[in-house]
Amino acid sequence: PFVCMHKHHAGDGNVIFVETKSYPLRDASGSITSAIEVINNITEKHLLEEQLLRNQKLEAVGLLAGGIAHDFNNLLQGVFGGISLAKQLANRGGALYRHLDEAERALHLARSLTKQLLTFSKGGEPVKSVVSLPPLIMDSAKFALSGSNVDFHFSKGADLWPVEADA
Repeated sequence: PFVCMHKHHAGDGNVIFVETKSYPLRDASGSITSAIEVINNITEKHLLEEQLLRNQKLEAVGLLAGGIAHDFNNLLQGVFGGISLAKQLANRGGALYRHLDEAERALHLARSLTKQLLTFSKGGEPVKSVVSLPPLIMDSAKFALSGSNVDFHFSKGADLWPVEADA
């Protein structure tokens, strides 16, 4: 039989998938004289297969993210150690110490990001709590701009409420 799949737009606007199987009928000389066609609505099967494929891709991305996050976390530990040693040698009130302190805060944000990647890779749910947005926004902006020559100005309304979020 000849088998093919078609995508159709139904009158109600929905998309349906059908599988058509054609069986040729031949005469005594072998020539095709007619055909029998069987048409099946395979929309549900097709959508389930697409969902399975999406889930498999998401699982693969999760495994990749988990591996990268684990390796990245190991690299961060070495940087934490270096900053800690440098802070011991720096003048506590000096500019160098402040820069090292800022770098250490950025590393904590990076560690938090790797923790989120690991949570994602394991299929975990976000850990939500009530958070104040201004410090979260400030830390995120500093982290995003670290190493660049871009500066930012942050202003907020006095009536900004806390939100429930995964910081």
